[in-house]
Amino acid sequence: MATLPRISQNSAVLLEKARSLGLSDEQLLHIIETNDITPLADSKTDYSEWVSYAREHQEDLAAAVAGGYQMTFNTVYGLKNWLKFRYGVETEKDYTEGEGRFNGLTLDEAEARFVQAALASNWVVLVEPQGDAQVVHLVMRAFYQPEA
Repeated sequence: MATLPRISQNSAVLLEKARSLGLSDEQLLHIIETNDITPLADSKTDYSEWVSYAREHQEDLAAAVAGGYQMTFNTVYGLKNWLKFRYGVETEKDYTEGEGRFNGLTLDEAEARFVQAALASNWVVLVEPQGDAQVVHLVMRAFYQPEA
């Protein structure tokens, strides 16, 4: 399996927000190539430094758009935003939140695999198959205690 490009949580959130606004991968690749953020002007988010930050920090946004990515670090708040923009889910509606954990997020198998690949190593992803669905629990590594 090829190594996924590593990008910051902020870059991932901005990427998924752009996708949630309906931008295609082709449009995103054009934005990344040209640094022309005009298609994102109505997003109510400042994308002005997204591409330049990624370039400065050697983040391969084009590869991330085309084939996925792994975030370098995840915070609780940032992960909530990422889940909202990537999957359209919200805490207490689609999953519960505890100290350093999110429980009961129902995804399909491909989505669960994407979460496992995309989250930074400071989180543990636990998946429970339930029929065609996967119930996903995200636990900050500092709070993770495997069953004996």
